[in-house]
Amino acid sequence: MLREDARLAQMRSQHSELENHLIDELLAARVDRRGFVRRATVLGMSMPAVAAVLSACGSDDGPSAGTGTGGGTGAGVRGGLLRAGAITPGRAVDPLKLGDTGSVTLLSQTGEYLALSYGEPDLKPVLAESWEPNADSSVWTFKIRQGVRFNDGRPMTTRDVAATFNRLADPRNGTNALEVFDGILSPGGTRAVDATTVVFELDQANGSWPWLVSSDNSSAIILPADYDGDWESTFIGTGPWRKESYTPKVRASFVRNDDYWGEPALADRLEYTLFEDEVAMVLALQAGNVDLIGSFSVGAGQSLLRRDGRFTVNAIKSAAHSNWTLRTDRPPLDDPRVRRALALSLNRDELVRELLKGYADLGNDSPFAPVFPMTNTDVPQRAQDIEQAKALLSQAGLTDGFDLEVTVWNVGVNAAYAQLAQNSARDAGIRLRLTMQDTATFLGTGEFGSSPQLDVMSGIGDWGSRGVPNAYLTAQLSPGGVRNAAHWRSADYARLLRTYMGESDLQAQRRTAGQIQELLLEQTPVIYAFFPNYLTATTASVQGVVPTAMGHMLLAQASRA
Repeated sequence: MLREDARLAQMRSQHSELENHLIDELLAARVDRRGFVRRATVLGMSMPAVAAVLSACGSDDGPSAGTGTGGGTGAGVRGGLLRAGAITPGRAVDPLKLGDTGSVTLLSQTGEYLALSYGEPDLKPVLAESWEPNADSSVWTFKIRQGVRFNDGRPMTTRDVAATFNRLADPRNGTNALEVFDGILSPGGTRAVDATTVVFELDQANGSWPWLVSSDNSSAIILPADYDGDWESTFIGTGPWRKESYTPKVRASFVRNDDYWGEPALADRLEYTLFEDEVAMVLALQAGNVDLIGSFSVGAGQSLLRRDGRFTVNAIKSAAHSNWTLRTDRPPLDDPRVRRALALSLNRDELVRELLKGYADLGNDSPFAPVFPMTNTDVPQRAQDIEQAKALLSQAGLTDGFDLEVTVWNVGVNAAYAQLAQNSARDAGIRLRLTMQDTATFLGTGEFGSSPQLDVMSGIGDWGSRGVPNAYLTAQLSPGGVRNAAHWRSADYARLLRTYMGESDLQAQRRTAGQIQELLLEQTPVIYAFFPNYLTATTASVQGVVPTAMGHMLLAQASRA
């Protein structure tokens, strides 16, 4: 139990009812320091105010900056060339239709967001300086940073900000942002009130809105109001780099943006080599051909994990996952007993221990990952139970088991995961046939009817991390979700989801999350077996690299010693 002193009593008059309720939660030890910082910044409290509250409550730590770095510490070295490696994007890099980590990595060199999520408790203001909800969190007011220019020299205005989000919310554009905006933000719902203020008027209350317009929503870089596509030709944005040249599937090079509003980049130039697979990228780092690499899996980078002093590995706990979707509208997967049987056949402990070498958290068949403070840990963890799986299949009339074709997006650990799952499912009488597909094939157009990820009987996909689970809950599982590959429809879920989305209080979110988690265990439209750490690596001489679990690589302050 923390203490409340006279300073805090005086501060309370400066805070809203929601903020004071959160302070009460901290004092009662119903929320820890990490959870307090996360919720406080979502509510719009400034970091100095958060630090003052923590100090007044008897916590001397102060809020974490949340900017994990790779390599050494100390002042960076100015000038020179920084060489990076990334997996080549699976298709044209387009902020509206991002679908893979390689695209996010390149986008983050020149594009910026209203706020930045490191996967830590706080959001860092970037192009927004502050934000504040109304009483029921259905209207959010953002103050926009002044003096910012796009890398073509034009000033960024609140009109550009409003146009960006109205464009992303428009179903006619088929944007990836609809994963979180669908049913919450409509075209025209974002308004530039004046030269410094943008207001979001939501279709329904949302207590986590700042996260949904931050870097967690990778499509949401601020673009000019008159943007009309072909982003690769310009790499237009407000970030610390400008495009020098880009050859798809080969190389992208950047130069320092000398008109950048923030601290200028240390290196003169940044060059990305693009690789078709992770193994080639890891070998390039080991050979000294690049100084740092973005996301790699445990399987491809085991040699880097030996920590022999030559390389620095940054492992970030994340909510990323390989979502295994099960078509709930086709037999035999239309029977929830059959879906539960498949989930019970998995040895999750073995997957984390052997496949991911401990660089992961267990999944419990909901997108509420352990990294989220709102995840309800009172819900029992699902474990392998072959006998129960067989009994469920027998109850469903499948005494001889059944055959199931599983289409696998062949990225990261997915192929190895599918093979291990094939072996364990066999013990329960479930015979899996695996079909591996590359990125372009698996993603297709990203729309129902022309995308294997959405149309196959069963598929193993890949989702990047988020700071809150909203995108997973809406896009993957809601009745009208734009990525609902399970074709699952549940009125109970829709009701619980609406309640959850409108809640700002962490304890209320946790209670509703528990009900959602229990429903998903019962229905199992999607299997979430594990949540891998997000891994990046640098040579030992590189410092100042800031990755996010979503796939961004922030390299403005990176340098080689």
